[in-house]
Amino acid sequence: MIQDPMALVIVFLGVTAAAFWLEYRIPVMSKIGSAMIAVILGALLSNANIVPGSSPVYDVMGDQITMTAIAWLLLAVDLRDLKKAGPTLIGAFGIAVVGTALGALVASLIYSARFGDDTWRLAGTLTGTYTGGSVNFVSVGEAVDLPARLYAGA
Repeated sequence: MIQDPMALVIVFLGVTAAAFWLEYRIPVMSKIGSAMIAVILGALLSNANIVPGSSPVYDVMGDQITMTAIAWLLLAVDLRDLKKAGPTLIGAFGIAVVGTALGALVASLIYSARFGDDTWRLAGTLTGTYTGGSVNFVSVGEAVDLPARLYAGA
């Protein structure tokens, strides 16, 4: 098992590069998104005992670097594209977001006994991913401190 912090950073960067490569080279992987591919690859490496399940390196990478990357992504958004999309498309997206949020609320009420205090975290994370993609899954999961067992399951 890799324990050296620098080696873990190299593995982390390799998994990120592999996720982007897979997303751009394999059409079916583009449907999943590079963020989710990276999560899946990381889970596979952890379950194969190649990397540890937890490490201080992950805390630094997950907190500071992930939030910086999300900020960079947001700065790259061109709001003029919304005008091109048209009101019909934006309205349909709004309806889908409201439907997703209502579905998460209903599911939270149904499964609140099973997930306890983490129900709202799971519902928020899933709502984020279904309304904004894999990057939202990662960022909302981090923001609400979704437990690792639920993060991996979701």
